[in-house]
Amino acid sequence: MMRPIASLLLVAVMTIVALAAPTPTRTVNKRSFKVPQRRSLGHPRDPLAAIAKAYSKFGWNVTSIDYNQNSAAKPSATSKPTTATQAAEHGEVTATPDDHDSQFLSPVTIGGQTLNLDFDTGSSDLWVFSTELSKAAVGGHTAFDSSKSGTFQLLAGEEFYISYGDQSGAAGIVGIDVVDIGGATVTSQAIELATAISSSFARNVANDGLVGLGFSSINTVTPHPQKTFFDNIAPHLAQPVFTADLHNDT
Repeated sequence: MMRPIASLLLVAVMTIVALAAPTPTRTVNKRSFKVPQRRSLGHPRDPLAAIAKAYSKFGWNVTSIDYNQNSAAKPSATSKPTTATQAAEHGEVTATPDDHDSQFLSPVTIGGQTLNLDFDTGSSDLWVFSTELSKAAVGGHTAFDSSKSGTFQLLAGEEFYISYGDQSGAAGIVGIDVVDIGGATVTSQAIELATAISSSFARNVANDGLVGLGFSSINTVTPHPQKTFFDNIAPHLAQPVFTADLHNDT
């Protein structure tokens, strides 16, 4: 009877030793990217004008205040995002504040075409002005032309309709394409091409669309909701998180 007990004790000791042995570490060379805020130049601080602009989105009338909601200079859509270096695999792309810091616009490359898009943590749709809109609706915006992208694929039967808290919105068709933000690239990202937009988006010529960074579960594409850019890029980042550090630049 002693031999089985001794065998059991030997097995228990070996198990404890195995559990106590340190787990070998594995280094994974993953990447990251930044969207640093650029100092706003040429936009004098005018809190009353900022309030009036916010009120106008909801149709509230504000009198005795003179302001121009389209005075913001549009960042150059031809400037390419900074490409991440091969060694460090870290990149960045500039976030340029619009009038009164009401939004921050960054150049985003889609299918080889660069548009200035607004990063929005409260929604989960990546939609853009497109050549599917009328020329009058496009106006001074940079519009994505799917016919000029060699990597664009239309998702037949998929549509989107998004409405924001200020009653602005957009709707249209959906496809997939290569999206590059500061050197971080998703090769099969859902892109929503606007075929209809609200008047407030049409007036804001600095903004060519939005990059939604909210939860993918609230994406508005039907019948099959799509993943956000961040959810698609997260597995390839050194840490699957993002932070925001926006501050007064005066």
